[in-house]
Amino acid sequence: MDSPGAVPDRGRGPGHTAPTCTSRPVDPNTNGVDGPVHFILYSHISLSMSAQAKQHLRQKARLIRANLRAALPDFAESLARHAADLAIAPGTLVGAYAPLPDEADPTALVQVLAKTCPIAYPRVVSNSAALAFHLWAGEALTPGAFGIREPAEEWPIVYPSVLLVPLLAFDAQGGRLGYGKGHYDRTLSAHPARAIGIAFAGQEMPTIPTEHHDHPLDMILTEKGVRHIRRDS
Repeated sequence: MDSPGAVPDRGRGPGHTAPTCTSRPVDPNTNGVDGPVHFILYSHISLSMSAQAKQHLRQKARLIRANLRAALPDFAESLARHAADLAIAPGTLVGAYAPLPDEADPTALVQVLAKTCPIAYPRVVSNSAALAFHLWAGEALTPGAFGIREPAEEWPIVYPSVLLVPLLAFDAQGGRLGYGKGHYDRTLSAHPARAIGIAFAGQEMPTIPTEHHDHPLDMILTEKGVRHIRRDS
């Protein structure tokens, strides 16, 4: 019979002593081998590695996206040709976005959708809050946070059922690489909506590292058409 704590089914060789588990009390305030501080450090290391991986991917993705934007001058028009494939019912409130210089441009797509659907645009409230969407009635957007063109604060606040979401990269599972501020993740958490990533087809990556707070995309629209995301139930 093995002694308490011995490793089962392991042969003993000359000089071999099986490791044992002890139950001596551990002072949680110390920095000894048994102290919980080591688990905290491992957690920080894991988070740090994840953040570093995402930062490296963002740098790579920005370069790829800039090259795609330059290589596809007719992207916006190509995207708009697939508007009907999104199957957005007339009257559905759609949250759009005003693109930054290298982002996939949804302007022509929004013009098509606006014929049958009300449109809203986002405004950055703070770095730690969800986006505020305001109903758009054709007024001009003005530069706000991060140089993004935004609606005025006094425009009516609404909650879209569909969001067109900008991104740096995506994968086939609906993973989205954003800018690291978490605005869209917080928005989708607070006000669930169908999230449609707007992208150049060449922005796809094999895998996007995700964390528990990352909201996956429901579909992706590129110049080549709609990509539906199917997940295991």
